[in-house]
Amino acid sequence: MEKEEFDRLSPEEQKAHLAGIERYIMAPGHWPEVSSLQLGLLIRASADIPVAVEEVMLSMQEWYGLNPEELSRTIKPLIDKEWVAFNAEGFVQTTLLGRAVVEMHKSPLTKAVLWSLKSGIANMEEQDEEGDP
Repeated sequence: MEKEEFDRLSPEEQKAHLAGIERYIMAPGHWPEVSSLQLGLLIRASADIPVAVEEVMLSMQEWYGLNPEELSRTIKPLIDKEWVAFNAEGFVQTTLLGRAVVEMHKSPLTKAVLWSLKSGIANMEEQDEEGDP
């Protein structure tokens, strides 16, 4: 469901839709699998308005070195899972379900980045103490 469709729902319908998403996402043992490429695509397409596929392609080329065929293979499963909506005008947008997936992965991703930075800083300090260049 696209954001515009969701916005047209009554408050009760919105609540029911979100409950369905939460039940799907939070089912026991159902942590949605998403690759770093897919997560990057979900984040890039999560603007408040749909994003031109060309803009997403340029970002993915810059971030990951993807070519158009790789982007197509990366985005298709996201469209099939209804994590990304694609329209006839050539625009994509992360759906509410896709946004829920991004939110689930933000905390672990942030922790991993911080751990990596902390580990790198500790290694640099250790090298300084030992006199290594």
